[in-house]
Amino acid sequence: MATWAQVVDATRKYACELGPDSWYQLRFEDLVADPESQLQGVCGFLGEEYAPGMTEPRRVAGMAVPARRPGTDAPTACWTPPGTAPGPPD
Repeated sequence: MATWAQVVDATRKYACELGPDSWYQLRFEDLVADPESQLQGVCGFLGEEYAPGMTEPRRVAGMAVPARRPGTDAPTACWTPPGTAPGPPD
C-alpha cells in the first residue's frame, strides 16, 4: 500500500508529464486561507464563471438539495436493526 507522500510524489511526476493545461493543483491549506481567489482559479481553469456564492456551500446546498419535509422519514420510521424486530404476537 502506498503512503500519502508516495501518491503525492507520483501525482506530481505524472502531472508534469501531462502539461499545465491538463491538471490543476488546489491545496487544501490555500483553499481554507483564501477561498475566493482559490475558487476563482479553479473556475478559470475549468472555463466556468465564478460566483461569490461558491464560498457559501451551506446556502448553495440549500438551493440544490431539498430540505427535509414532513413525511420523508416514514420509510425509515418503521425500520428496526437486524435481530431486534418484534416476534409474532402471543
